[in-house]
Amino acid sequence: MAKKAVKYAKLRGTTYHFNIPIPPSIRNLHPTHPTGIFRGTMKTSDPDEADRQVRKQKAIFDEQEKQAARRKDRDRIASLLDPSDLNLIEEIGGIQNVVPTIIELRKQAAFTLAGRGADFPDDDEVEGGSQFGVISENTAT
Repeated sequence: MAKKAVKYAKLRGTTYHFNIPIPPSIRNLHPTHPTGIFRGTMKTSDPDEADRQVRKQKAIFDEQEKQAARRKDRDRIASLLDPSDLNLIEEIGGIQNVVPTIIELRKQAAFTLAGRGADFPDDDEVEGGSQFGVISENTAT
């Protein structure tokens, strides 16, 4: 009986083997595959298991591609910054922490500003002696 064909896999004898093209942006991460094709045995003759292993490896490649794109963006941004600005960014943990830090600082500033509305000046800071009006000693009855 013929085995089921699995995309990105080759059947050699009764065993499935990887045959997945490595995306160009991450080929440098896989120097053991100089042809740009991820090859190797899956050590299974079950087509469903072979398909699961292929999907798992493709997911790994997808994640590596996303990380490579993020690194490329970080490097591009870093190249545009003044060295002193780059040092400040490194102090907060890198470019990936800039947005969360700004959000946190905005929350702190809003909280601080909201608290200032509740501050009342001392009596001696208000002309007339009291913020509620002038109180005369002679008016008490």
